[in-house]
Amino acid sequence: MKAFFLYFTLLIYFVPAIMFPIDTLAQGSTIPPIEIKDTDGVRHKLSACLKTAKPNIIILWKGCCTDGISLLEEINDWITDEQADVALLGISCDNIRNNRKVIGQVRAIGYEGPVLIDENQDLVRILGISVFPVVLITNGEGTILWRREGYSPSVIEMVKTRINEQ
Repeated sequence: MKAFFLYFTLLIYFVPAIMFPIDTLAQGSTIPPIEIKDTDGVRHKLSACLKTAKPNIIILWKGCCTDGISLLEEINDWITDEQADVALLGISCDNIRNNRKVIGQVRAIGYEGPVLIDENQDLVRILGISVFPVVLITNGEGTILWRREGYSPSVIEMVKTRINEQ
């Protein structure tokens, strides 16, 4: 009976994870029509923050996870060094208590682009995010072309490859 339960568990949980990797779950869907605050407390529609003439890279992170900040820094450095025609948008998914830390973290890495704060985690719930950081690549219309959850050293190379394919 234990062997049956073990095989059943493997079949249900691990086989779909191998067949459908987590970075392809949201491809083809669009950015939800949601309002998110910026660091000044002003609410903006997320779709209005995207650049329409070029690909957009959206990075969602939590302040407790240093991988998200380092990913934002690496992609920002790549865009500025290579003069890539890409827009970068950072979204912090911290709660209200940790909002003050976001501005300091972003300034410390030298990122001067737009930063939004999903303090109620509405976007996190809508997109079904469970692992941070998250990288979304969208086109100018807001269609999600690529999604990646979690951090590994090869994520920056994956992003470069996906952007160069555009």
